[in-house]
Amino acid sequence: MIPVGATGARILSQAIKELSQHPAGERAIVSTCTDGGPDGVALIETV
Repeated sequence: MIPVGATGARILSQAIKELSQHPAGERAIVSTCTDGGPDGVALIETV
């Protein structure tokens, strides 16, 4: 079970895990939302 408030971290860490299986230069965009707070977006790239 995922604690409330940790879904953004879980989504981001899963994207990093998935992206680590791809060649350098591949990118992923992760969008998270919070309950009543500002949304967040991250662009991550393999190196």
